[in-house]
Amino acid sequence: MKVLKGLGVDVLTNEKVVEVTAARVKTATGREIPADFTVWAAGIRCNEVLKDLDGLESNRINQLVVKKTLETSRDANVFAFGADGAEFTAGLGTYAYRKLGWRRAVVVADLADRVFNGTQTAGFIAEFCALGGTITKRVWVPVGTQNYSPVVTQIPRRGVDGIFSATAPQTVVALGRDYPGLRGNLSRKLMVGTIASGPELGVLGKRISGVLWSGPWLAPSGARSVKAAYLADFERHFTSCCEGSGFDVPFHDAMAATAEALALVHGDLSGGGRRFMAALAHVRLDSPTGAIRLDSSREAISPSYRAGVFDNAHYGRSDGVEHTFGGYFTPQDPAPSKATPACSKRTPPAWAR
Repeated sequence: MKVLKGLGVDVLTNEKVVEVTAARVKTATGREIPADFTVWAAGIRCNEVLKDLDGLESNRINQLVVKKTLETSRDANVFAFGADGAEFTAGLGTYAYRKLGWRRAVVVADLADRVFNGTQTAGFIAEFCALGGTITKRVWVPVGTQNYSPVVTQIPRRGVDGIFSATAPQTVVALGRDYPGLRGNLSRKLMVGTIASGPELGVLGKRISGVLWSGPWLAPSGARSVKAAYLADFERHFTSCCEGSGFDVPFHDAMAATAEALALVHGDLSGGGRRFMAALAHVRLDSPTGAIRLDSSREAISPSYRAGVFDNAHYGRSDGVEHTFGGYFTPQDPAPSKATPACSKRTPPAWAR
């Protein structure tokens, strides 16, 4: 709130909009706000199909209510064949600590996609800190930021070996342009999250070459790979729609695993689908991103890959990536936030040893 006021933005809380005209916005309290141009962002509501989906509990905006284990509150039989945001970053913390020699890092994350960016930041912190690294500062970028000076000034000028930025490309550009510790080539001082890639990074020129990001979708796509076959299939079936981007793969994998399990039980869904769910729990999926299996809580165990964010050069893979990061995360932990997870040295996950 203080940041917005500092930018000259008036924030009115507990005001319900009742009318919008060409010249003004009127609220329930009778306040009229002159406006030549109005942008109305009224929040989100999930599709109505989730409201009464097979008896699962949902909230007022139709989101499914889940436990800290990500199991739905009324049914533990939910299977996740896709990596979560933390798993997307697997390998970056190890690369920073072992290859680049980082010991003190800053994490920067956009609040505009707080859940995904927060979990990506948590993944980097868990892996980097388990190895012995420390986080000297956690910086959150307010929604709608255009002036990045207040963001950059929060980063200490000394005692920082590198920055992990789980942000949009605009924030990465501001860091590379304005933070004194990122002069010259950025590849030894900067790593980025999944949504940081974009043409906007081109303004950094050759300085961005070699900066790494990671994720399951960054699997190499050789001519005979499963990923190459998937991309060709996608293009053939959706000629006028879009390109395979990586975010479509978990949906593909969920259906492929379902079809495989159904085939194993010859379509038998009797007894509440008992045989089908048992088969699904043991599916070994040959995904476009690599081999996927489920752990005991039915969460994905899969590989993650490191690549250059601007040139997609391959920098290695981490196998057996799972959502607890070797026990760093537990069901009792609070959700990732400005202060969590805590940074502590402990036994690192298997792929980081």
